[in-house]
Amino acid sequence: MKPRHFTLLFLTAATGVLAYLAPFHAPFVASYLANLSAGLLATFLIVFLVERHIDATHEAERRSFERLALTDVRHAVSDLIHVLAFAIRAASAPGATLPTTIDDLLASEPFAALSWLDLDADASVLPARTWRERLSTSTKGVAERFDATLQKYSPFLSSQAAATIEDLRQDSYLTLLADLGRLGTLGPGQPAVSLHEGGGLRNDTVARLRALVDLVNARSGKRIGLTVNFDRADVEPRTGSARLTVLPPAIEVIRGALPNMRSGAPRL
Repeated sequence: MKPRHFTLLFLTAATGVLAYLAPFHAPFVASYLANLSAGLLATFLIVFLVERHIDATHEAERRSFERLALTDVRHAVSDLIHVLAFAIRAASAPGATLPTTIDDLLASEPFAALSWLDLDADASVLPARTWRERLSTSTKGVAERFDATLQKYSPFLSSQAAATIEDLRQDSYLTLLADLGRLGTLGPGQPAVSLHEGGGLRNDTVARLRALVDLVNARSGKRIGLTVNFDRADVEPRTGSARLTVLPPAIEVIRGALPNMRSGAPRL
């Protein structure tokens, strides 16, 4: 209940008590207070029921708009998941067990294969692009769609939904992927960045992605899933088609050699 509801209830109770305690030789006062108490009670019931109906209508409208927002987010997240799943396939060792469901993919272990991804290998798309370009373009596109959704629907998003979207939007690992296109090399044969990292950066990303997938699945009306059988041999890119033969330096090591990354990856 709202503060004004408690105020009306207090006044109703107070006038009722006063009517009960009014001296028997002042029936007019007792009758007036009793009528006033009844009127206040009726006012409370009308205000409470009307405002409850209005609040329910507003909440239904808010949820409807939130569902639209999460539908936009679902498409963006689905695109991101499929690009990452293709990259995992391309970076996995031949014969490796590949994820076949969204739960398998978001179990963290499959993402470890990204450490072996050759960013300058062909990404098996048309027009021809490297994995560096494909991951950068795709991640930037997802970030832009998140921004558009937050800008358009922020008044209708619950605090949990807005925070979950923003957490993934500001994720450092995805920021790194978005920046791949502008990072060149430190020298001949030395990439300016790799996807190999020794800390929990990537695991944090998977956890944020899992949280957003769960939220979208629960509230958007449709579930995010893998629409491609990644374990099929005839699916491009082929397993191991962009796998490095030697594990590159960790992200933390490379960051130390790049002045513009010493304070952490810039936000998307």
